[in-house]
Amino acid sequence: MITPIKTPNLYRPQILWIVTWLLLGWFSPPAATATTMSLNNLLLELESNLNDEAWNEEWDDRYESWEQECQQAKQPQVIANLLLELETNITWEAVTDQWETRRDGWMAEGGQATTMSQVAKLLLEFESYLKKAAIDEEWQDTRKVWLGEIKKWLAVPATMASASPVITWLYPANVITNLSTGRVMINACIKTGGPLVEQARIYVNNTLLTGNPVRKLEVVKSGCDVSLGQLVPLQEGNNQIRIVVRNAAGQTAAERTINFKPVYSKPSEKRTALVIGNSDYARAPLRNPANDAKAMASKLRRLGFEVRSYTNLGQNDMKRVINEFGDKIAAARGGVGLFYFAGHGVQVKGENYLIPIDANIRQENEVELEAVNLGRVLANLENAHNRMNIVILDACRDNPYERSFRSQGSQGLVSPTAPYGTVVAFATAPGSVTADGEGNNGIYTEELLKVMETPGLKLEEVFKQVLAKVRNRTQGSQVPWYNAAFEGDFYFNK
Repeated sequence: MITPIKTPNLYRPQILWIVTWLLLGWFSPPAATATTMSLNNLLLELESNLNDEAWNEEWDDRYESWEQECQQAKQPQVIANLLLELETNITWEAVTDQWETRRDGWMAEGGQATTMSQVAKLLLEFESYLKKAAIDEEWQDTRKVWLGEIKKWLAVPATMASASPVITWLYPANVITNLSTGRVMINACIKTGGPLVEQARIYVNNTLLTGNPVRKLEVVKSGCDVSLGQLVPLQEGNNQIRIVVRNAAGQTAAERTINFKPVYSKPSEKRTALVIGNSDYARAPLRNPANDAKAMASKLRRLGFEVRSYTNLGQNDMKRVINEFGDKIAAARGGVGLFYFAGHGVQVKGENYLIPIDANIRQENEVELEAVNLGRVLANLENAHNRMNIVILDACRDNPYERSFRSQGSQGLVSPTAPYGTVVAFATAPGSVTADGEGNNGIYTEELLKVMETPGLKLEEVFKQVLAKVRNRTQGSQVPWYNAAFEGDFYFNK
C-alpha cells in the first residue's frame, strides 16, 4: 500500500470502541465452548465479505492462493502474516481516515505477533477500521457471531496459545485392557492452550464414531481443560481406540487397545447344530451365505453348541448331512438341536425348498427333484424328541426361477406348521423377500449374531430384538418373522 502524505491526528472512535469492548470482555469473560471457530477461518470469513471495490488490482492474481494458504494455516505467526498481506491489498478508500495514523503501529505489532490472542486482537482492530461501504451488506447479519468467536480467542492465555493439546487417559489407563463386556465408557482429559478448532474425534478400529464426545470445558480436578467421555461399542477381539483433538497450534492423538472377550455361560444341556451356507450357485450366485454360515458356526461354538458346518453343498450332500444331523440329535436323547441355512429358498404349492448349488431347475415341477424339502429337516428334528429345536432360515431371497414357474407370485417362503417344541425363524415375513447383503454378512444374520451373545435374553426376546434392528436398518422393507410351539425357556447365553 502506498503511504499518503500524513495528516494531523484525528479523533479515533474505533480505538475507544475496542478499548471499551476489551475492558468489558475482561470483567465479563465469555463462556468457553468445547469447539471454537478457528482463527484462520475467521480471517477467511472477513476476506470473503469484502466487496470488489475494497481490493487493489494485484489481489486478482493473489486471492486464490492466499485463500488456500489461509485454509491450511494453523500457527499464529502464519495467520498474522496472511492478515498483514490482506491489509496491503486493501485500497485506502476501503478504510476510515483514522487508519492512516494507526497503521504503522498495527503493522509492527502484526510482525511480532506470536500468540493467537495477539492475532485475534489485530484482526478485530483491523475490522473496526473498515468502512461499511467496503463490506457486503450480509456482513451485518453475521458480524455479531463473528465478533463473539473473535472474543473467545482474546480470552485464550497467551502463554499456552501455541501449544498442541495434551491428552491424558483416565479410563482405560493401561495401554492394553482386557474386558468381558461389549461396551465401555472411555474418559480422557485434554489440556489445551486454546479452544479446540474442531470437534474431538474418536476412532474404533479406524472407524469414526458419531456424536460429540466432549462433555464439558472447564477446569476439573485432574487439572485439564476439556473433559471427554464416550460410550464405545466393542467388537470381539482387539479394539484400537484413538482420540484425535486439534487446537490452533496442532493436532494430538492418543491410543488405547481393549481386548473384548465375552464370557459365555456353560450350557446345562447338550446343544447340537448343523449349519449350511450356499453361495456358489451357477444361476444367481450369492455373496453372503458362505460367510454367514462360517460366522454362525463360530458363534454357536462359543455358545456351547457342537457344530457341523458346511458351505456350497449339492443336493446329495445336503440330504446326507441333514440325515446325519437327525441321527446325532436323536442319539443325544434330549437337549437342543439347531439348524441354520443361508442361501436360495423357494416355495412351491405350499411347500418350502432349500436350493443346493447344483440344482438344475428349468420349470416348477422339477423343484421337488432338484431341491431339498424343508420338511426333511423338520421331520428329523421331530423324531429326535428333543426338549427344543430351532430352525433359522436366511433363505428368503428373490426366487431365481420365478419366470419359469407356472404359479406366479411365489416369492419368499411360506409359514410351515412347526412341530411341537420347535421354533422356525425366517429372515423376513412369509411371502416376502430380502436381497443379498452388501457387506460380509446378510443384514438378518449380522444382527442375529450380535443379539445372540447378549446375556440373559430368552429365545423369543432374541428374535424380537433382531426384528426391531433389521426393520430399522431396512426402513421397514424387511421384517423378520418366527413361528414357535414350545414350552419352557431357552437362553443362548444365560
